[in-house]
Amino acid sequence: MKRLLVFLALAVAFANLVSAVEVAGEVYSTDFEIVSEVVVKVLSTGGNVLQSEISESGRYEFDLSEGEYIVKAEVYRDGILVLEGGERIEVGGVALNVDLIVLPSFGDEELFDNFDVSTDIEAEGISFLILAVIAIAVAAVIAFYYWKRGPKPKEELPKDLKEIVKMIERKGGRVNQVDLRKELQFSEAKVSLMLADLENRGWIKRIKKGRGNILVLQ
Repeated sequence: MKRLLVFLALAVAFANLVSAVEVAGEVYSTDFEIVSEVVVKVLSTGGNVLQSEISESGRYEFDLSEGEYIVKAEVYRDGILVLEGGERIEVGGVALNVDLIVLPSFGDEELFDNFDVSTDIEAEGISFLILAVIAIAVAAVIAFYYWKRGPKPKEELPKDLKEIVKMIERKGGRVNQVDLRKELQFSEAKVSLMLADLENRGWIKRIKKGRGNILVLQ
């Protein structure tokens, strides 16, 4: 019985040895330079560590049976994880070469101690200054536009137009156009032309109300 158990154990070990596939590769930085003193691990898809080794040269080798794994590389400095990277692989019957690239580990706050943020602050300041200059320029253009299209300066009026202005003043600066025309000794067409002239000169403003107009002194 003991011989049978020993035989079975040897058979299983031999089967595993025969079915083992070599998985090897090198660990690189983002500058594509080989990283030395790196810890390389083989994990199951569930995250359990199956094998691990410390590579002084940056090259690793594992013998794995067929299946899916995660190969992960970690670089420590003074006991702090500073670089890491990994890749999911599927091992079949052929040897695999899997090179890994390690990136900064953002889980460590010390990695941010040496970051120079002055450039970003200066860039934000310059951007704000540019936006402020643009805003001032736009405001100046808008102000100039409205100034140009504003009412014309009031000019000295002819006698007949002065009479209309005085009549509106006597009405409190506001009068219905129909009522005003009734008090004038001019035709409806002439009154309309005179009112249009006063409006262009900036003396009155006509406000539409129903089917008529309200005249308001400016």
